[in-house]
Amino acid sequence: KHAVTVQVFATDIDGRAIATARSGLYPASIAANLSPERLARFFTATPDGSAYRVQKSIRDMLVFSEQNVIRDPPFSRIDLISCRNLLIYMGAELQKKLIPLFHYVLNPGGLLFLGTSESIGE
Repeated sequence: KHAVTVQVFATDIDGRAIATARSGLYPASIAANLSPERLARFFTATPDGSAYRVQKSIRDMLVFSEQNVIRDPPFSRIDLISCRNLLIYMGAELQKKLIPLFHYVLNPGGLLFLGTSESIGE
C-alpha cells in the first residue's frame, strides 16, 4: 500500500455555510441514514449523544474558505473540482468565463464534477 496525501479545499460564498461545514457537527439523526460501520469509521458521538462530529483525521485534511469564484483568485494545481449546483444560478456569459478558469486550474487529467442539472453548454 502507498500512503496518499489528500487535501481538500472546500469553498463557498456563504460564510455561514463554511462555518457549519468547518464545525463538522451533524445531528444524531444521521445515524438513520448511515451503516453502523460507516458511522463508527467516520464519526464520533458527542459526549451528550446529541450529535456526531467528523473524525479528526478527516477534518485535518480539510481547509475551508469563503470564496467567490467570480471575483477571487482561483486555487491552482487542482486534481478535482466538485462544482455542484453553482452553474445553474449563472447566466451563459458567466458560465463561459468559469469553464475555462476551471480548465486552467485543473491538473492534466483532472476532473470536473457537475450537478445533475448542470452542463458546460457548448
